[in-house]
Amino acid sequence: MHPNLSVKLQSSTTPAIDSSTLGSDSSFSNVLLSQINEESTQCTIYESNNNISSSISSSSTTKEEDHLFTGTPKPDLLNFRKLLPNLDFYRMNAIDAKLPFEDNSFDFVKQRLVTSSFTVADWKRVIEELVRVTKPGGYIELVEIDYNTFNLGPEGRKWETELLSTLRTKSNMEPRMARSLPDLLKTVGLIDVSAKLVSVPLGSWGLDLGSLWKHNVEMFVDSSSPLLSRLTGLSDTEYRARWRKLLSEVKDDKAFSNLHAAWGRKSFENPTHAIDWSSFSPLT
Repeated sequence: MHPNLSVKLQSSTTPAIDSSTLGSDSSFSNVLLSQINEESTQCTIYESNNNISSSISSSSTTKEEDHLFTGTPKPDLLNFRKLLPNLDFYRMNAIDAKLPFEDNSFDFVKQRLVTSSFTVADWKRVIEELVRVTKPGGYIELVEIDYNTFNLGPEGRKWETELLSTLRTKSNMEPRMARSLPDLLKTVGLIDVSAKLVSVPLGSWGLDLGSLWKHNVEMFVDSSSPLLSRLTGLSDTEYRARWRKLLSEVKDDKAFSNLHAAWGRKSFENPTHAIDWSSFSPLT
């Protein structure tokens, strides 16, 4: 728990604002301010681990035994736990190898918060694997952060623009993939695609939720400094100073971040859709 968060957050939190119906990003601040004191809603906070690339769950399995690997040697997994009769937990790296599951295994596949870990090539390889292990008629859901922060101050905007450009040119990553999740699902052949956008305040102007999100950014700065300071050609001290300047401006400018979710269904009629990546510009 962040030391500056109120005791109230331990049992509830300021609701995030669904901005999918807003006319423009700039109108979010006023909407949040008008709703910030309304009744709180319960939420769950997840911690991301870059070594865990995808979460996959099945609602159709009831056997206690390891049904997926009957008659086949179990692969060298980093972690395996059976939590419930129909819920197994596997920890693995989906970037370096195929998922160790048969085709059409799962009713629901969810992947979240991998933008900061995936290169363009990783996105292509992993999403194809997610489609492969999803049953016809099953669903895939993607949840990502748009790493372009809105309403930053002048120094913060300059720094973030430089950082995103560096990630694209030197690491072959797409930090704004979140905006393109619906088109990504359509490109790999999913149908009935839907999407939702939620905006989250950054800084104390957003009360408890904003303070928590700012703390999340501060933890990202700490963990990313060894890699990103080198990529940007800055010392660790310089790298952290640029971030401190960005965060010092967020209160006055009412900065916020957008989280995107998109989901779609694997077709019964065309489950082996041929993917044409040339039609999806973020990965070309």
